[in-house]
Amino acid sequence: MPELRPGARFLAIGEAPGRTEEIEGRPFVGPSGVLFEEALREAGLDRSDVSITNVILCSPPYNTMKRMLSRLGRRNAELLRQGRPGISSPVDCCAPRLR
Repeated sequence: MPELRPGARFLAIGEAPGRTEEIEGRPFVGPSGVLFEEALREAGLDRSDVSITNVILCSPPYNTMKRMLSRLGRRNAELLRQGRPGISSPVDCCAPRLR
């Protein structure tokens, strides 16, 4: 799903793919892609000048990162109260790939 371009001077990182991105298999092609390409044009850049990826490579549960992380935080707090290990965030899991 990432569009990595060797020699690109910039790397754009979105939070997670939306429905359109999941269908097309490319980042920033839905409504966010329209805004992204407009911002690139205003900066004097083209999409081909930038490597593009997302923090996580699949749509998050509950359809938004904010809701997913909020629910994960509540679940982890409950697990910790029970003396059980917490669940890793998809963001934590994907961090090595981003580095």
